[in-house]
Amino acid sequence: MVARCFRNDEAGYMKWCADHPHGFVVNIEQKLRPKYIVLHRVNCTTIDPAAPKSPGGFTGPHYAKCCADTTEELRVALPHPFSKICRRCKPGESPEAGFVGGES
Repeated sequence: MVARCFRNDEAGYMKWCADHPHGFVVNIEQKLRPKYIVLHRVNCTTIDPAAPKSPGGFTGPHYAKCCADTTEELRVALPHPFSKICRRCKPGESPEAGFVGGES
């Protein structure tokens, strides 16, 4: 499977998260900056689509999400490396993440 990015598509992002409960999400700004590419688990409370947010709070107008089943798929899809690994959900601590290590 390949990574899927969501811009201004809350419904698509929510469906992807529901269909991939063990996936990974990279939170980026709509205007991609290499210094803000944050890796999360799909169920991280900071990006969880089940959490109440204002309309467009996840995928627009300020943020976008790139999602994949593995961190390797995200690495391939993004033009820059992850700038940060979420300290709350710790996506780098799972063997199935395809990523071992702490914050980069």
